[in-house]
Amino acid sequence: MKKFIYLMTTIALVAGMALLSGCGSSKEATDYAYIEDKGTLTVGLDDTFAPMGFRDKDDNLVGVDIDLAKAVGKKLGIKVEFQPIDWDAKEAELKSKNIDCVWNGMSATKDRQKSMTLSNKYFNNKILVMSLDKGINIKSSADLKNYKVGTQADSAALESVKADKNYDSFADNVSEYPTYDEAILDMKAGRIDVIVIDEMSMVDVSLFSALLRALRPGTRLVLVGDADQLPSVGAGNVFSDLIRSKKIETVFLREVFRQAEQSAIIRNAHRVNLGESPDLKGNQGDFFFLCRRDAQRAVATVLELCKTRLPDNMHIPAEQIQVLTPTRKGPCGTINLNQLLQEALNPRTPGKREILWGERVFRVGDRIMQTRNDYDVVWQKDDGTVGTGMFNGDVGRIAEIDAGGEWLALDFDGRKAPYSVEMLSEIDLAYAQTVHKAQGSEYRCVVLAAMPSAPSLMVRGVLYTALTRARELLVIVGDDAAIRSMAANDKQQKRYSGLKWRLCHAEDASE
Repeated sequence: MKKFIYLMTTIALVAGMALLSGCGSSKEATDYAYIEDKGTLTVGLDDTFAPMGFRDKDDNLVGVDIDLAKAVGKKLGIKVEFQPIDWDAKEAELKSKNIDCVWNGMSATKDRQKSMTLSNKYFNNKILVMSLDKGINIKSSADLKNYKVGTQADSAALESVKADKNYDSFADNVSEYPTYDEAILDMKAGRIDVIVIDEMSMVDVSLFSALLRALRPGTRLVLVGDADQLPSVGAGNVFSDLIRSKKIETVFLREVFRQAEQSAIIRNAHRVNLGESPDLKGNQGDFFFLCRRDAQRAVATVLELCKTRLPDNMHIPAEQIQVLTPTRKGPCGTINLNQLLQEALNPRTPGKREILWGERVFRVGDRIMQTRNDYDVVWQKDDGTVGTGMFNGDVGRIAEIDAGGEWLALDFDGRKAPYSVEMLSEIDLAYAQTVHKAQGSEYRCVVLAAMPSAPSLMVRGVLYTALTRARELLVIVGDDAAIRSMAANDKQQKRYSGLKWRLCHAEDASE
């Protein structure tokens, strides 16, 4: 039995170079006059083609081409309507004037250039071969004869393989589907054998439940994490409950890779984990403590460290320094620290654009963080890779703000995405982060502002998590009494998920 793969068109944004919309008439002036007279531009599209045009969870049409079409309509003063069509009938729909144009991943072939008016090319096509079987290795079109091939009818992927010199050798293996979604759903032969989940301590009950429901029978699940870190923000304490149940095979890894074994960061993290205070004597190589019992003095020291002392004396650039704090409020909270660090590290200068959003200022060059999951954001890398989704905790920078203040260009570690000004509600400054937000991340240098805070935050888990975020250098600025109190306080919020009990009594329930 032949294994199943499918071919799809991937879209790489290259402004001014490669693909997309065609209008039914051959004369531009006539086309525009016709649309202007109607007052409406009817756009035909495949509404399952993410990220170009697709339905979100509320069944609204979203995507790159949707936004582009709306922008063009706004520019021309013409209302834009969208009409889902059968993709393999797009030319017929266009000729019958059921739609006015196709704007959704239609390739600019030589035949189409002769039969319809095309816009300037602005995307570049690539063909991607996908399979669930990791053993499949496609090096050339000649290898396709060994597999069942699925793709969308009348797609650029299908056009490409049909034009290939080897097509006759695998033509009988090719199946056409109305949409890529249906092709993917029909890819049954492959199977994911192992799934590895990292930072498992951050996974809550709902997320873990969804994961288990999505797994195929026989899939091996490997969970990796640190049970001594803070529990998930969401409900439950899944990772800890799984370990404490003693029903799940558990391996404890003792070898340290993040820091050198002789690191004072490691020694002090172990001390905290045992309920002991970290060693707060001065210089310990990669661990420093600066005693500041006054909050304003602590703030001033944090600013000085980030702006001058660490860059000048330790040769650590400011962008590689992350300030952490247990709390959002107060002088040493993220709200105040972010405002002060922004002015210290990225001050207002003539010609540098900024936007005022509520009480916050966002400026070109600012370090920012995504504060909620947004699965509809379309991003692109410099190599042409395109994807969707920005997630809570992603850190990036503001690369550009347009002159009209309507949109921003954000760069999340090479993933570049346009954000409308309305999307600033899901963005925050990230010069300083809470320890909870920093879970799962590591930084070359961490500056921890440790001052007395709310009792629920003055606990061992917060201190331990903060210490273990630093890879090369950790500097604690704060109150020594508060730090010792945190190390001694092992109080945890009770999480009554019932998971440990269910695992321990699973055999009783099955009898």
